Amino acid sequence: MNETPMKLHTQKGKRRLWLEEQKYGLPGFTPGSKFTVRYNDDSVELIADPNGTNTVFTRVKAASKRIPTERRFAIVGIHNSRLKALFGDTENGVDTPLDYEMSEGYIKIMPVAS
Repeated sequence: MNETPMKLHTQKGKRRLWLEEQKYGLPGFTPGSKFTVRYNDDSVELIADPNGTNTVFTRVKAASKRIPTERRFAIVGIHNSRLKALFGDTENGVDTPLDYEMSEGYIKIMPVAS
């Protein structure tokens, strides 16, 4: 079992996957890099790929008194109706827990085994 729980959110009738580097580490997914999404019958795979069609977002945290340098973090996000077909539908604002496997440049996301 993974230490950090992962959830799929529903927003504006679409399912939204939002993974932040600070929470999940996201090895191999650097801010501004590209990745490919592969939809399977029972999972979604995110694969770091310089020719991918999706871009890793960049979250910038400004310098503060406590941390005097600007910091940049990676965010991997997917927001579409294909996630609804795979993981089911819920009301807006409702989260669905997920299982996942992660390695360098690869994330596999699956429904929670019952």
